[in-house]
Amino acid sequence: MLAIIQMGEAILALASFPINKTRLTILCLIGLAVSMLLVKMEPSMAEINLSQATEIARQEMMRDTDHEFVLETGKTKEHPFGWVFFYNTKQYLETKRPNDLVPGAGPFIVTRDGSIVHLSTSVPLQQAIEDYLHQWQAQHPARPH
Repeated sequence: MLAIIQMGEAILALASFPINKTRLTILCLIGLAVSMLLVKMEPSMAEINLSQATEIARQEMMRDTDHEFVLETGKTKEHPFGWVFFYNTKQYLETKRPNDLVPGAGPFIVTRDGSIVHLSTSVPLQQAIEDYLHQWQAQHPARPH
């Protein structure tokens, strides 16, 4: 909230000068930043659905151009924070040979605001999910209805 107040003060300060292209650009950027902060303050307004999360997951998976990854949509798990997506190489899904696995290509989370969180592959999957859930719950205390 303090950031929004400071941005408002900056707008008022800029507005007291004649508007030129630079000041107009700055005002637009401040307005965009304020709107982004407001969306973060009210997460329910910015929540995505499973279909949107799946598209974000596909895009994230495609960032690695060295391998042909396939999203395992049947394994997707929903949690309060979002969805856990699983993927693997097309070769591994066809052959089931361990040599076709890519080290570190573990599941990742697409949060309800569209952010991506890569889970640790150095601990069992359930522990990685629980660790993230505890972290998420600490940052998002339950709201009274």
